[in-house]
Amino acid sequence: MNKKGERHFIKGKDIWDSDFGELLIKKETVQKFAHKFRGNARIALGRICTKEDFVKKKKAILNQTLP
Repeated sequence: MNKKGERHFIKGKDIWDSDFGELLIKKETVQKFAHKFRGNARIALGRICTKEDFVKKKKAILNQTLP
């Protein structure tokens, strides 16, 4: 958007064809703005699981021996 609030689009480019790459989520940023979020309670409380947390937990679980 420009200063007047007008939106400018690129002709011939469709947003569905764009590659935005991997989204990086930082816990600190989520917790900083959590009080403004009205939706999922976990996000509103800042209780999220990032990709790094998920990979750590997955490795720990896969390294456990079965009884």
